[in-house]
Amino acid sequence: MRRFVAAVVVLVLGIAVLVSTRGGDEPPEALAIVEAAFAATGARDSTGVGLLVRIEDLPPELGALGIAGEGRAAFDGEGASLTLEVTEAMAELTGAEPGRVELVDDGENAFVRQGDGPWRPIAPDGRTGGTGVDLIAGTDPLAGFSFMAAAVVEATEEATDLVRGRQTTRYEVRLDPARLDGDHRPAASIAAALEGFVPVFGLVWVDEDGFVVRARYDADLARLSGGGPLGVGGRFVSEFELFDLDTPVRPGLPAPAEVEGSPLDATELELVLGGIGL
Repeated sequence: MRRFVAAVVVLVLGIAVLVSTRGGDEPPEALAIVEAAFAATGARDSTGVGLLVRIEDLPPELGALGIAGEGRAAFDGEGASLTLEVTEAMAELTGAEPGRVELVDDGENAFVRQGDGPWRPIAPDGRTGGTGVDLIAGTDPLAGFSFMAAAVVEATEEATDLVRGRQTTRYEVRLDPARLDGDHRPAASIAAALEGFVPVFGLVWVDEDGFVVRARYDADLARLSGGGPLGVGGRFVSEFELFDLDTPVRPGLPAPAEVEGSPLDATELELVLGGIGL
């Protein structure tokens, strides 16, 4: 009997030591996880990227205001290709043309075309983005990723989700645009446009390998004077997904014979892209 009791005591003490040891390994804080995920993802060469930029919470008669697209981009800004769709409602509101828009950028030269029309060159100021409502900026589809990576200051774990079939953890984050400066262009263009919306809130989805696979941030347009650009408020949402890391980017610049017209500046490019800008 004494041996049995002694064995039980040893077992209980062993379990207590094991639990105590494991309990000492505190899990990383949510902010550290999110920051590490942005760093790990941004350290890769390139990524597939899906974009959805829209204005939500509007009267239904205004229709779907937004653009959606998918393509590939290099994290160092030296290459991107993207195909977008501008909705009919967005085009009617801004004066842009609805339908397909294609962008290619090899890091030195960039071109855009609408539908089956000719390719137009993009001027350097169009590639880097301006200010104003240009919330993605330039022709860099990863500008939103760069903005969030530099601006995140708080994070809270929320839930688990599936993103493109991958198990992820979703975090709510707070973003501080003041953390960016001119060295972060075109992400700084996003920060400048969002200064009136501080604090900026967003969501980040991190997969089991520690990479960012989806992120979004939004701004309440009702906080602007006059109810925002539409006069009825609404919420501007920018969301992107990252997938197929390190698949090479092949921009496929058009042949000279396919290019027509003078280079588009930032204002002209914003109109082509449905009045939102990239």
